[in-house]
Amino acid sequence: MQVHSIGIDMGGTFTDFVSYDPRKGQIRLDKIPTHKTTPWKPIIEYLQHTAPPGRDIADIRHGTTVGVNAVIERTRSRTGLLTTEGFRDILEIGRQKRPRLYDLRVSAAPPLIPRNLRIPVKERMSAQGTIVTSLDKQGLAEAAEVFKTNGVQSIAILFLHAYINDLHERKAAAFLKKALPGVFVTTSSEVIAQFREYERLSTTAVNAYLKPVMVAYLETLFQKLQEMDLKAPFYISQSDGGITSAQTAIQLPVRTLYSGPSAGVVGCAAFYGKQGRDLISLDMGGTSTDLALISGRQPVTTTEKTAAGYPILFPAIDLKTVGAGGGSIAQIDQGGFLQVGPASAQADPGPACYGKGGQQPTVTDANLILGMLGPDTMLGGKITMDKAKAVQATEQHICRHLGRSVSKSAEAIIRLAVSNIANAIRNISILTGIHPQELTLAAYGGSGPMHAADIARELGISEVIIPPNPGVFSALGLLCSNLTMDFVNTVQGLSVQKIAGAADALHQKGRRWFAREKIAASMQKMQWSADLRYKGQNYEINIKLAPDTFQKGIDLDGLTQRFHQKHIQRYGHCQQEQEVEIVNLRLKCLGLVSASVRPQGIEGKHRGKSQQERMVTFLGWDQPLSTPVLSKSLACRQKELKGPVIIEEMDATMVIGPRDQGTIGPHGELLIKVGAN
Repeated sequence: MQVHSIGIDMGGTFTDFVSYDPRKGQIRLDKIPTHKTTPWKPIIEYLQHTAPPGRDIADIRHGTTVGVNAVIERTRSRTGLLTTEGFRDILEIGRQKRPRLYDLRVSAAPPLIPRNLRIPVKERMSAQGTIVTSLDKQGLAEAAEVFKTNGVQSIAILFLHAYINDLHERKAAAFLKKALPGVFVTTSSEVIAQFREYERLSTTAVNAYLKPVMVAYLETLFQKLQEMDLKAPFYISQSDGGITSAQTAIQLPVRTLYSGPSAGVVGCAAFYGKQGRDLISLDMGGTSTDLALISGRQPVTTTEKTAAGYPILFPAIDLKTVGAGGGSIAQIDQGGFLQVGPASAQADPGPACYGKGGQQPTVTDANLILGMLGPDTMLGGKITMDKAKAVQATEQHICRHLGRSVSKSAEAIIRLAVSNIANAIRNISILTGIHPQELTLAAYGGSGPMHAADIARELGISEVIIPPNPGVFSALGLLCSNLTMDFVNTVQGLSVQKIAGAADALHQKGRRWFAREKIAASMQKMQWSADLRYKGQNYEINIKLAPDTFQKGIDLDGLTQRFHQKHIQRYGHCQQEQEVEIVNLRLKCLGLVSASVRPQGIEGKHRGKSQQERMVTFLGWDQPLSTPVLSKSLACRQKELKGPVIIEEMDATMVIGPRDQGTIGPHGELLIKVGAN
C-alpha cells in the first residue's frame, strides 16, 4: 500500500530526507552530505538503503539547488537568443533600476548569453498585437546556421509585444526545432506572457539556460529510479512554495530557482503562523541563510525576484539570502577587516574541523572552538570534528591578523555572522513597515537553532520558535506543499470587457493545466489577483480578488478603493483623484495535495545518552560557563530549561543562552524566551 510521502531537500552542504507515514503519524529523517558533481547520488543512496520499500511510497517531493547553482556558476550550458531586430542588446542595457544607487563600483551581472549568440531577425508586432513586419524566413535560416556552428544547446526567443500576440514566436520556435533537432527552444510567451521586455527576456534567457541542466539532472535521476523499479509520482519544489510535476520543471526550470528554501517557509507558515503575530523564518544551513516574512499565516510573496543579478518575473516567496552558514569561510579582507562569507567550504572539503582538506576557518570551526558544538555532535556522531584543526586554521588565518586569542577570534566570527543576519532581518521587516520587535523568530536549518537567540537579542525580538529536528525542516515543509502553477495576462487600462476577456483566457489555461496534471475537481482551487498602479506610475501593487469575482462581475470601484488603501499602507499616501489602471491579471492554480502532518513524533538516529556538561563561551560572556548538554528526549522531560542549556539532536544543536529560558511546546518545538532568565 502506497502511503509514505518523502521530502528531499538538497542543500549546498547536506541533502535532507523526511519520510512521513500518515497511518501512524510518524516521521523519520536522515541527512547525507551533498555530492556537488553528482547531486543525484545521495537520493539514490537514501532510497536504496534507508527509505521505505518502493511499493510503499505514495510520492516523492524534491527541493533542489541545481538550478540556482547553475545560474550562479554560469558554466553549464551554451545558450543562444533570437530577438527582434534592434533589440539585440536588451540583456546588457537592462533597465535604469539600481539596487545600490550610490555604489560607484557596482557592476551589472554579465549576460547569460554572449553577444555573438544573440541574433536579431526582422519582424515586428505592434503594441496592439497586429503585424507590422512579417517574420523574415531567410533571417531565421541564417540564425539557425549561426546557432548550429557555435554548438548552441538551448535557444531563447523574445519578440517585441509577443505577450499580446505570440504568432511570430511560435513560428520561429517551430522552424528552429525542425532545423536544429535536439536543441531546446524556449519562447517568452510560453514562459511569461507579461509586458516589460527586459524582465521578460531575462526570465526567458534564464529558463533557456537552465533547460539542458535540469534535463541532464532529472534524466540521470529518473534513469536510476527506473533501475530501482520505483514508480511513485515525483514532484519538484518551486520558488512560490508549491510543487510541480517533473515534466513541468523541465519545461519551466526557472520556477525552481528557490525551491529548497521556499519549502521551509511553507512549513513554517503551516505549523507556526497565526493571526495577529507575524513571523520571520530563519533557515541557516551549511552554505547560506534564507529569511522570509510570514504575515497572517501566509508567506510574503513577490512577482519579481533576482537570481545572481538577473530579474525573474515569476511569483515567488520573497526570500532574502545572506552568505552566512555553518560552512561560511572567515577571512581577513584587503582592508584588514574580518569578513564572514559569502564564500563557503560546503560539504567538500568542508570546515577545517572536518579533516577533509579544508584549510580556512568557518562558522562551524568557531562554534567548535567556543564549545557550542561538541566533537561528536554532527549527525549523531557520524562526523567526528577535530578541534585542533579548527584552532590551527583560526590561528593561521585570523588570530595573526587581528592580534587576538583563538577564543576571541572565534567569538568575533560568530558575532559578525549574527550581525550580518540581524541586519538582513531589519531590511526585510522595516521596509515592509514592521519593527523586528513585533516579530517571532522561527529558526531552523542545521545552524539556525545555535544562533537564533543571539540574533533575536540583537533585534529586540523576545520569542524564538525552533521546530523539532530543525535541520531537516525544509524537507518536512515539502510535505505541506500543494501543486501550483501561475498564469498572467497583461491588461492595461480599467475596462470590464478587457478584464473579462483576459480572465476567460487565463481560466482556460488553468483548466488545461488541471487536466494535464490529472488533478481531481475536488482538489482544484483557483486564486485570482491583479496588479494595479496609478497611470504613469512605474510600479504595481498586487491586489487579491475574491474567488467568485468573475461570476458576479468585477467591482471596479471597490477594486480601486482597495488599491488606494494598500498604497497608503505601503507608501503612506494615495492619490484619490489619479486614474488607476490594471496592468496584469493573475491566476494561481492549486492542486490540494499537501499532507496533514505535524512536526512531531519524529524518529531519527539519536544516540541514547545521559546529561553531560561542556564548557561553552557565550557571546557577551568573558569566561566559559559549565553548560548542561541534553538530548532532545531528556529536554522534553523538563518543564523549564533555564539557560545556559544546549540541546542536541541528530540534525542540529539548539542553544539556550545564560539569560534565556526555554520550554518544550505541545508538538515538540522549543520555545525560547529571550532575556527571561
